[in-house]
Amino acid sequence: MRTCIHPECRLQPHDLALEQFQNRAETAWVFTSAYTLYTDGLLQKIVAYASQSGRRIALDSASQELVSSQRSALCALLEQGCIDVCICNEDEAAQLGQSQPASTDLRAQHEGSEWTRSQPHALPQPHMRALSYLAQQCKIAAVVTLGSQGCLVSPGTAASQEQLQGFGSKLTVPHCFFPSMDVKAVDCTGAGDAFSSGFIAGLCKGRTLKQCAHLGCAMGAAAVQVVGSELDGAAWQYFQANAAPAGLSIAI
Repeated sequence: MRTCIHPECRLQPHDLALEQFQNRAETAWVFTSAYTLYTDGLLQKIVAYASQSGRRIALDSASQELVSSQRSALCALLEQGCIDVCICNEDEAAQLGQSQPASTDLRAQHEGSEWTRSQPHALPQPHMRALSYLAQQCKIAAVVTLGSQGCLVSPGTAASQEQLQGFGSKLTVPHCFFPSMDVKAVDCTGAGDAFSSGFIAGLCKGRTLKQCAHLGCAMGAAAVQVVGSELDGAAWQYFQANAAPAGLSIAI
């Protein structure tokens, strides 16, 4: 299966204007895809305008192929320190982690972490290097989704104390594992985007990173229960039922 990126390929940097970002006072977040790196200067302009407008920026790392072919441009953008949240899957994390030095792998320093307690089979070193690297570049959080296993979240450099609730008061652990929900998967199309929507929705509502991860996993679990990327009524009910008990219900 290949991703159709036609809209992102047609959009050009000159199509964007700073006023388009500044005139939307109700917009707190800009969520964009690294696929825009295929158009020279596009993602850089999106990030620049969003930053100048005081918007938070969430970045999806797109695909393993994108990370491989555009690694230098992606890392250069991340290292500007403008991205608030970066979300990638296992394959994308593995690709990104291959270029990181062993010193960025913090796993060995935290054998008693929430991750190693909850998930004995820890991620391979490239994945952990990617997570650690992203957490050093992002302001709020770095996220690696693990498919049917759940997700791994590491706080960013400027995560607030409210967002860090659930990670421990001293924050001696650089990452936490959040398990997925046990459902019968029918089709995984759109599951990653569904996870991202739940996670970012949580941030928009002022939830903690732990609650955002719960919302992301709930949305991802709802998405895999239907064929295609459109959630039906039953899938929405599943999401609400799994979000509400933890006080995470979001009006739809």
